[in-house]
Amino acid sequence: MSTERIGWIGLGQMGMGMAKCLQKKVADSSESIPPLTVYNRTASKCEELVELGAKATTSIQDLVEHCDIILTSLSNDAAVQAVYAELFMSLPKDRSILLVETSTVYPALTGTLAKRATDAGHTFVSAPVFGPPSAAANANLVLVLAGPEDSCAKLESLLVPTIARSALRLGEDPDAGSKMKLIGNFFVLGFIELLAEGLTLGQASGIGQEAVYRFIEAFMPLPTLKLYGERQMKDSFVANASFPIELSLKDTNHVHALAQEHHAAIPTLDAMREHLQTMRDAGHSDWDHSAVIGAVRTKANLPMILNDKVRADVDRTEKKEEK
Repeated sequence: MSTERIGWIGLGQMGMGMAKCLQKKVADSSESIPPLTVYNRTASKCEELVELGAKATTSIQDLVEHCDIILTSLSNDAAVQAVYAELFMSLPKDRSILLVETSTVYPALTGTLAKRATDAGHTFVSAPVFGPPSAAANANLVLVLAGPEDSCAKLESLLVPTIARSALRLGEDPDAGSKMKLIGNFFVLGFIELLAEGLTLGQASGIGQEAVYRFIEAFMPLPTLKLYGERQMKDSFVANASFPIELSLKDTNHVHALAQEHHAAIPTLDAMREHLQTMRDAGHSDWDHSAVIGAVRTKANLPMILNDKVRADVDRTEKKEEK
């Protein structure tokens, strides 16, 4: 494992899982490796990492002073722009730092960040990841690497299998990493939309959504289909919001913009986007994005939520909020 000093910025659901895996690897290593240095806007989130041996810092400038490799995991483009504005103001002139961006952002932003880093004498790699927060916590992500070949090789050695089970290298252009992330997310979003439509058709036609789910288990038992299919069938998207609708809309809008930029038709995404917006406008932006099945059910004259207990809990919560 690299003995270079590693910093981590951003401890949301994904960032926390990845940073924990990395710090555990550092702590378990027989080599003399400095602990992870971590920074988060909400400082209290660093406490879990500190308990594992990481060092928390109160500023990005301080983190830069003590690190050779800095990984960022942030919620949206605005957060990435804000953090990198501070990073670029703090980067040293007498040594080179490797900047590693794991967030889901639009490719144009990735290109801008890469150019600024290179112009300042530093290195930038786009390294988005695929997988839910549970995969981040269990080092079971798929990692994408796009940037200078030697830096990508170094990162693959550092991060696989520490935070990811495998890595997909896409060459020297950092933009490619963000493009692949959006296209990969398109597949996940499309699966969720198809599941919502298929399960709803099963329920509306009388065979029941459970029968449709059993068909999926028997004929195409892909983990993604089973995960989201079960979540939709049981209406557990209310309590288990691993990826909230608001964040999913951000990704959906990015994919839509990328498709428009390259004149590609993606009607499946258009349907998913419409249903996400419907659920958000209904006041459920904090539910998991698999909740789009609620919008599809409503169109089929079915209740938004079929599970009696979940529906009762939602009704109870909404009445409390009205008071």
